[in-house]
Amino acid sequence: MTISGNKTTILSENMDYEEMEYSNAIADDISIKNNHKHMKIFLLIIYPATIVLGILFKLKNGTHDSYFSHSSNIFNVIFAKLGWFWTSLVFMYHISRIQHKNIFKACIRWVFATLWWIFITQWFFGPPIMDRIFILTGGHCKFNDTESNKIATHALYYSSECKLHGGKWLGGYDFSGHAFLLTHASLFLSSELLLTLYSDQKYIKQPQTIIVIALLFLWWFMLLMTACYFHTLMEKVIFL
Repeated sequence: MTISGNKTTILSENMDYEEMEYSNAIADDISIKNNHKHMKIFLLIIYPATIVLGILFKLKNGTHDSYFSHSSNIFNVIFAKLGWFWTSLVFMYHISRIQHKNIFKACIRWVFATLWWIFITQWFFGPPIMDRIFILTGGHCKFNDTESNKIATHALYYSSECKLHGGKWLGGYDFSGHAFLLTHASLFLSSELLLTLYSDQKYIKQPQTIIVIALLFLWWFMLLMTACYFHTLMEKVIFL
């Protein structure tokens, strides 16, 4: 009876331990899902809130001059103007350091995100969508001399081409390519990071995660500077 009783006790303890482990696993899974949901809500709020913060700063300080109010600042020249390059580089490093079966799907998502960036800011069967919006809302390329203006009215439909020839975009809705890029890149990287952490929490303190978070912070800061110092109030409101 003693041996049988001991076996029953051990079996009962094992069952209790397994039930406790199962309960803990369920609790952890619920916690991870809740955190994932909260982060999604945070991402939906932070970028519009950043634009609003920039608008309030602009209203309070007017044409305040600072290092970041000049497009020649090092963060703009090295990082923002090459934003999708840095985003892609960090993304590739990130997925090269993780181990899960959905890496191919992540690469497909990157391809679609890249195409969307190209269509909006670089090319869309001719001028990019942002330039088409500018022209459709009454914008044009303006030069100092009359002869060049005649050429620009009929020929220059790209913002890059206008600047290359020494002109300026005037009139129309000046769609912020920087604000779009920074927001688009941030949402893409954030979603990929969340998917990785959702699949395995062990990646949370690894170098690739820290690098992604560092770049996300830089993109957020650059978006704030764009909202503070560039574009009109109406353009920023419409961007929201």
